[in-house]
Amino acid sequence: MSTPTPTPIQKVIQTFIAAYASGDLTPLRTHLCTPDFSFEILPKSMGIPIRKGEEYFEWAKGGGWAFKDGRVKMEVVELVEVGEVRKAVVHTKSVDTYLANGTPYHMEYIWTITLDETLSKIVHVKEFLDSNVYVGLREKGLVTKD
Repeated sequence: MSTPTPTPIQKVIQTFIAAYASGDLTPLRTHLCTPDFSFEILPKSMGIPIRKGEEYFEWAKGGGWAFKDGRVKMEVVELVEVGEVRKAVVHTKSVDTYLANGTPYHMEYIWTITLDETLSKIVHVKEFLDSNVYVGLREKGLVTKD
């Protein structure tokens, strides 16, 4: 049985995840995200501001120091596409990922990703992460403080 051809939304999600796994966000910056791209991290109680365009990429690049080789490898647990409204909801978990000091990094994310009209570029990412894990790592100085 052959593997089904990925949908346009699935292709975008695969490229998005691959960029983090490689530690190189250049593909996001150069062709996957729109010029007015924005990235939001929830819950809002964490106090992390929404970042837009280059501001996000510089911030994300600055956080790369926290991970071994700057990489965060993820596995898709579930992907729900809602093409009519140009969105995907993706549940991922980190796999085979370590902090720079060798500590295993176990994190789960839920992303709501909004795409442009062509379904080929990301306009907005709303990320919900395991805030308990993040706060614990932040208090130990192991991830970026905000």
